[in-house]
Amino acid sequence: MNGNSSDSQDPLSLPLLLLMLAELVNSSIEAVVDRIGGDLHEWPGWAKAMDSAVVFMAIMITCLSWAIILCSIYL
Repeated sequence: MNGNSSDSQDPLSLPLLLLMLAELVNSSIEAVVDRIGGDLHEWPGWAKAMDSAVVFMAIMITCLSWAIILCSIYL
């Protein structure tokens, strides 16, 4: 894989798009829970916690993907 070609840079953008998608979903779920959900039940808290876990997993996937791709290019 040549480090100067655009083919080697394309896979780097895909995990970032996944991360942005997870952040958008996180923001929308939190907005809905804050608007509709109350403090009377524990499910809104669970929804926010699970959504934050999805964002954390997307961050980890992004970091791991970048590390693997950059190591394969430069090492």
